[in-house]
Amino acid sequence: MKSLVFVRTTDILLDLKNGIDPFNKNPLDDNQILKHERVVKLCSYAYDVVIRLFESESFNSNYMFVKRTKSIVNEENALKQASLCFEKLSRGENPFDKSIATPNDLLNSDKMKRFMVYMSKMLSNVHLEKGDFFIDDDSLVNFEYSDTPITISDIKKRVDSLLDLKIYNEMPENIVYDFLKKLMFLKNDGTPTPFGEKSGILHQNNEILCSKRMQKIIVNSIPNMIASENN
Repeated sequence: MKSLVFVRTTDILLDLKNGIDPFNKNPLDDNQILKHERVVKLCSYAYDVVIRLFESESFNSNYMFVKRTKSIVNEENALKQASLCFEKLSRGENPFDKSIATPNDLLNSDKMKRFMVYMSKMLSNVHLEKGDFFIDDDSLVNFEYSDTPITISDIKKRVDSLLDLKIYNEMPENIVYDFLKKLMFLKNDGTPTPFGEKSGILHQNNEILCSKRMQKIIVNSIPNMIASENN
């Protein structure tokens, strides 16, 4: 159930995202600090965090936590910087160009100052959960290929060694098996198809082994595996 605090918080942030005075619902003048492009983006990010807090059922609780967003590499820093920006806004200062709010600026209203203080404190208390497995192309470039065939478990371990496991979960092996079955490298029983054997999959001692060629196919396809998992 959505609390009144949540509804009011999201309503204000949504209005600010859209360039509207949340208290009288009139469009903000372009000379208002809250219309500054980066301040609008800040409010948009804060809105996203509040929505994720609600989804995690921890909004306004003693321990607030959210799942990481894959669009931000270092979200710990993003939260810290957002909190500092709201703190400066609460003092009537644009954190991005250092300009000071004029007496008639909405930022100088008592209601907006209190809201900025509230947002600064809230964001400083948000904790991040480990994110789902994710790795970018730049990190995969450092994958250590083996000249001799290795198991899918070995491939997983080598991929995991490239991750910051404090931030992301390990790579699940099942996405590799699902990928290999989908592309007809493996049969449904997990043994290689003739196409899989030609492509570099070996079946020895009840283990699936991947040649260097197949390792490259798998590693180069990991971004697609992640995308399929998220759809």
